Amino acid sequence: MKSVEKAIEILEALAKRENGIGITQLSRELDLPKSTIHQILSTLKSVRFAEQNPEDRKYHLGLRIFELGNIFQSQLQLRKIAYSYLYNISGKTNETTYLVVLKDNRTVYIDCVESTARLRAHPLFGIRVPLHCTGVGKAIMAFLPEQKINEIIHEDGLERFTENTITDPQILKRELKEIRKRGYAIDNMEHAEGIRCVGAPIRNHRKEVFAAISVSGPSQRFDPPRIPAIAKLVIEASEEISRKMGYKKQNMPEA
Repeated sequence: MKSVEKAIEILEALAKRENGIGITQLSRELDLPKSTIHQILSTLKSVRFAEQNPEDRKYHLGLRIFELGNIFQSQLQLRKIAYSYLYNISGKTNETTYLVVLKDNRTVYIDCVESTARLRAHPLFGIRVPLHCTGVGKAIMAFLPEQKINEIIHEDGLERFTENTITDPQILKRELKEIRKRGYAIDNMEHAEGIRCVGAPIRNHRKEVFAAISVSGPSQRFDPPRIPAIAKLVIEASEEISRKMGYKKQNMPEA
């Protein structure tokens, strides 16, 4: 942990120096040996958290820091935009609503509004789940390039979570095709026993599907006849969120 703390101190020092800073000055300011500074900076450079100007040999924050900052800002904006939709849909359905983003071939749950019903789907924050077994995951996966879908299936596999989890690649691909046609995905107790879910994709200004919104509830209450009405709410919300994230539907090619 000490080395992590030192790396953070160095990054903070770099952030304060628009024109860069050298190892000697960093050593004086942080009261650390030059060898330690050099070793940590070498590691930070290797992961693009720091860069060195070849002319004056001074160090600056690396591009990866700015990339992460942009991702963080995007997620903050997404959560701010999406929350009212999560809240409204949860109120109309009395079910739990979720917001997820795509990260490293997984869905990451970043926000939710919990149902007030005694029997309900429970909150999930920061949980990472494979794409093939949830409504939000399949809603995202369906709109990824075919090559990416094949890569995920080949590298990550199709892990079974329940009796209903789709573990056959061809069956999954047929379902993804149906999702593209109807605009929403259904999780029929494929990730958790007794929980159904309807999810729809969210697009950004680059027309990429990068997130999804969903409604989840216990199968006793969330029965198949109820799905079309809930799907309509979820699709309308996902389209509005996409629009506010800069997506222009008329420019989107047919999937």
